[in-house]
Amino acid sequence: MLNINHLPQEEFNIECIALTPRSRLYQPPISGLGTGRAEGLISYIVKIAAAHSVSPWRLIKKIYAAENPDISEFMYPSFFNINSSTINGLGKYATMFVTETGKLTKMNSLRQMTLLPLEKLLPTNGHGLLSARPQWCPDCINEMVVHGEDTYRPLVWSFQLYHVCVNHNKPMTSICTHCEKAQPFIPRYPDLTRCEYCHRRLIVASSESAPVPNEYDYWVSAALEDLIANLAELDGVANTERLSAFIIKAVNHFSDGNRAKFCMSLRLKSWAINGWLTYQKKPSLPQFLSICYGLNIMPSKVFLENTELLFSASKHIRRIPTQLVVRAQRPLLRAKERTRLALLIKHIANDTSDTRPLTEVARSLGYTSSCLKYWLPDECVKICQKYARHKKESAILKYQADAEKVTQTVHEMYMHGQYPSKSKVDSYISNFKLSLARPLLFRAYKCALTTITS
Repeated sequence: MLNINHLPQEEFNIECIALTPRSRLYQPPISGLGTGRAEGLISYIVKIAAAHSVSPWRLIKKIYAAENPDISEFMYPSFFNINSSTINGLGKYATMFVTETGKLTKMNSLRQMTLLPLEKLLPTNGHGLLSARPQWCPDCINEMVVHGEDTYRPLVWSFQLYHVCVNHNKPMTSICTHCEKAQPFIPRYPDLTRCEYCHRRLIVASSESAPVPNEYDYWVSAALEDLIANLAELDGVANTERLSAFIIKAVNHFSDGNRAKFCMSLRLKSWAINGWLTYQKKPSLPQFLSICYGLNIMPSKVFLENTELLFSASKHIRRIPTQLVVRAQRPLLRAKERTRLALLIKHIANDTSDTRPLTEVARSLGYTSSCLKYWLPDECVKICQKYARHKKESAILKYQADAEKVTQTVHEMYMHGQYPSKSKVDSYISNFKLSLARPLLFRAYKCALTTITS
């Protein structure tokens, strides 16, 4: 028998292989990154949910909210349907979801799936920035489905001003053709190609009346795709300082330093650029695109190319055919009227018993909410915060009342000799427009069931 103790033995070392950290969530490939059709972050979150075969709502409520308690504070239906649009924008929701998605997937470049690279250039809530409801190109969705590609919604579709699909030269649509309903920004089912309500494909253009696209609309759509395609290079470069320097050179080149003449040549108000040049204010996206159109320059070139070379090719300015976004005129208030209005608003803001929303307060005073925000921004913030607290407290009280109704129903059925099954309880509370499909009420039902069976 072979004696292994007498065999020559060599020393050897086993080196530990450094494994890359595992991500908590799967990392689907990002579609179109670095192009004008780069995927938006909302679409990517839905894609992650589809990879895990869960509802996007559940993914955010159970995973994102557990990682970040701040997210759990706004887990209500209106967030998923409406407010979540700003995840693709450049505000707090965008920052929050970029950070958390990066932690959960270990993915980089998520800022380029939002407008955060433009946060030093554009205002967070600037008018004409994000669309009020989801829009899509039916032909683009149909091509994705037919060719078996990953279905997604490009970030550029999030812009309010993106009216025409550059790929198909057709208007965007925002209503399901079959049931004529607008879609939520984050659906319950992880499929952005189907209607949330009738579950049919969103591949047919809706019959909603829309203006016929013109040459200006096509240019704007192409300009927005240019911005998206260059987000990586514009991050940190696109800012108000560079824009001001660019505009000063443009005014000197085209209007001999006359700001009013320059603005009127573009069909803007004569004072339109004063706030940017004097106070370094951020321009709205429609204003910025209007200047780019007038100078016949793509938006990214303002920050990425030599302005002297851009101006040398032309000595003339194009007039803007029409305003991209028409805003309601704010009333010019006299000093006495502003003082009187300030006293009224301060009184309302400090009155804890007055929990009306800002729109209702403005209507009662004969003004619009945008007018009040313009003249009295601090007081308007207080009114909005007070209303938000009131809504949250009312929601808690309503839940407590609904949960008490479920508990009472369970106990009454038990006392009358009936077993309070889920179907029986659900059928009874439906008379009060309640349902055990709501997770919180189902939890109250389980707790009540435990008390009678223990």
